[in-house]
Amino acid sequence: MSGELGEYGIVREKFLKAVATLGLHINGFINKNDSIFTNDIKDNTVKDLIQTELGILSYYSGINFEKINAKGKQDLDKILFEMVTAILDYKNNISHKLTDRYICKGKNIKKYMIDNAAILPEYDRSQVVFCPNSSITDGMNQCTLGAKGNYSADDCNEIGSMNFCVRSDFSSSYSSSSSSSSSSSSSFKTYYNGILELKNKNNTLPNVEDYTIRLKGCNQEYPQIETKIENIRLDTGKVRALEAHNALKNTLINILQVVINEYKANSVYGPYLTSLNNEGKTIFDNMCELITKNEISLPLSGEAPITTGDLKDPKSIRYRLLQAFFSILGKGSGDIFQEINAACKFGGYWPHDKINTNKCIYQYDNNGNAMRCFAANDRPSASRFIFFMLYGRQEEINIYSFGGYISKLSDCVVKYLTNNRYKVCEYPGIKKGGKKTHKKHKRTNKKNTKKINKYPISYLTKKQKIIKNKKTKKCKLIFCNGRNKFL
Repeated sequence: MSGELGEYGIVREKFLKAVATLGLHINGFINKNDSIFTNDIKDNTVKDLIQTELGILSYYSGINFEKINAKGKQDLDKILFEMVTAILDYKNNISHKLTDRYICKGKNIKKYMIDNAAILPEYDRSQVVFCPNSSITDGMNQCTLGAKGNYSADDCNEIGSMNFCVRSDFSSSYSSSSSSSSSSSSSFKTYYNGILELKNKNNTLPNVEDYTIRLKGCNQEYPQIETKIENIRLDTGKVRALEAHNALKNTLINILQVVINEYKANSVYGPYLTSLNNEGKTIFDNMCELITKNEISLPLSGEAPITTGDLKDPKSIRYRLLQAFFSILGKGSGDIFQEINAACKFGGYWPHDKINTNKCIYQYDNNGNAMRCFAANDRPSASRFIFFMLYGRQEEINIYSFGGYISKLSDCVVKYLTNNRYKVCEYPGIKKGGKKTHKKHKRTNKKNTKKINKYPISYLTKKQKIIKNKKTKKCKLIFCNGRNKFL
């Protein structure tokens, strides 16, 4: 997270450490000895991905786990995406590869791409990218209301309220922080419920919208977390409500408000939270301990430990602090809502019959399918979308969706498994253009000769050599290093 709070890097780092630690707790990956363990998941590829995620969270939290080979935090996204591409390589036998181009050309081609800061040529962007209200809300430059040219969201947009739930039901061997060391087999439900509600029910612009995010982790001892971002105005200019520095600032304000209320109530928790004498821990460490422990000891008091209350009681300090901490969920919602727009039937909109899709965009059929591409220059976002393509239920996934990671150096684009018989630019209902014409060629006595380079390779510049070599280089990833070839 960067922005206005950039000069307070220490605050940001301590906050991220606390969020990573709490994330491990609410998903049940920390036992009573404060060590990380993995659940017994049958699919080894998913288990490998979860272990990679745990390695990243442990890197932030400082809790010992299997070490990941990272030179710094800037390498963590790369490590995550390398695991995703490894899963794709493992699943090559069921062919998720996308070997055809993803920029469709033709006179009658409509728009179909949702752009999450992908690296695209400007002309191609102008031909294929449209703006759902999730992109407008996320502050994408190319989806700015009132802007001119390729950055305008006024001419080609898709507007609607959303209500979706990403859920996982699984049975696992699980031991929570307060349970005994022996594990038992149980069934768990974890989910992310995203709601976007437009105030103007006609689904037109300008408009005002409310975001609601509900999250339930695997650890059943923890309550549902809910956060709201209200009264986001979709009007002329760039929307900044979900920008990182605003999300962090609002989260810290919510946390501070809990602490202030404890002082006003003359509670023992106020001094505990702000104490810097608590075994050298920071304020964020104190908050984590208060949320995750049933009892705490007041620093330098010599008194017996005091209970921290019921974690599921909305009046308890533990519950209120937990909710305040995860106000930060608003930050990730900008990307996730765009991913859902591309991946899900009817774009995750609800109700379906109120979607306002401009005629310049491919319309949903009666089953909720329409050609959609998600293009991200953000590896965690691309990883989630690819995961939807790999493991999403056929009843819920838009079967004409595809997408992934599109950057300056490499691409990794996949499509949903059920549509391997179609190339993406040949999906049913896609019309490319007018009648084909054939040029008549005059007969000549000249022999056909292959064009050759005027200069030997040794005389080419370094840049020209790179371009020449790229054309013959085999790509390891799903759809890579072919930009000159495919675009």
